[in-house]
Amino acid sequence: MFRRTAENIFVPLLKIEIITENIFSLESKRNNSEKKLPGSFKVPLGLTATTGDLEGEIDLVWEPVRGANAYIIQVSRHAGKPSGWIQEDVVTRSSHTISKLKSGTTYSFRIAAAGSKGQSSWSEPVSKKAP
Repeated sequence: MFRRTAENIFVPLLKIEIITENIFSLESKRNNSEKKLPGSFKVPLGLTATTGDLEGEIDLVWEPVRGANAYIIQVSRHAGKPSGWIQEDVVTRSSHTISKLKSGTTYSFRIAAAGSKGQSSWSEPVSKKAP
């Protein structure tokens, strides 16, 4: 189920679980390579950005996360310093083509897994210049 924001961006409505401090501190002692919020999904790994088939397109691909039923894609148009993240899309597959990008501009992208357990932390960002 999704809701529409004021900017006409669809975001998933997720069940938010209340987690006690004790559970959080136990979870934070886990191996950091898992990058997982308590009660949520692992971070999507292997995010890559490649040149798309058409001008102004970048293809994103990442490893699927078990149990996730959606992936939130964010983009930053601040080359070299990823900040000012904007939600680009919410998709159900572990790949997506971003289109209508300005050729010659470098963009950064990051992904989070989402579903009934909540949302994961964000993936490590990747950058690519739009063709």
